[in-house]
Amino acid sequence: MQLSFDKEKSSADDFGVAFSNTKNEVVKIGYNKVLNQFYIDRSNAGNHSFSPAFTGKNIAPRLFNNNIIKLHLFVDHSSVELFADDGSVLMTAVLFPDEMLTDVQLYQQNGKAALLHGVLYQLKSVWP
Repeated sequence: MQLSFDKEKSSADDFGVAFSNTKNEVVKIGYNKVLNQFYIDRSNAGNHSFSPAFTGKNIAPRLFNNNIIKLHLFVDHSSVELFADDGSVLMTAVLFPDEMLTDVQLYQQNGKAALLHGVLYQLKSVWP
């Protein structure tokens, strides 16, 4: 999936994409405009009882100063990879949902996000 947002035209404090399932498990990948950082929030993305350190939100500072926020994502059943701003920021998270995260939804908080471009790709399995 590739998404591009216009930071200057976005009034939202926080925006991105959420992957969820019928059991209300969700992982959010996004950008916090106020803190100027990317994140992967897997705090509600399935089983994390094996370690209290496993839950929560992983964050990384945004390194670019331009107005275009780019998110390039790879998501499968048990992982999320984010290549932000043409690869200047890389993040990976492992997930343990009880069922596949089949629903995809863009979200915005405290305002409107200005989406410039969005493409969803379906990758073929490496397994025969």
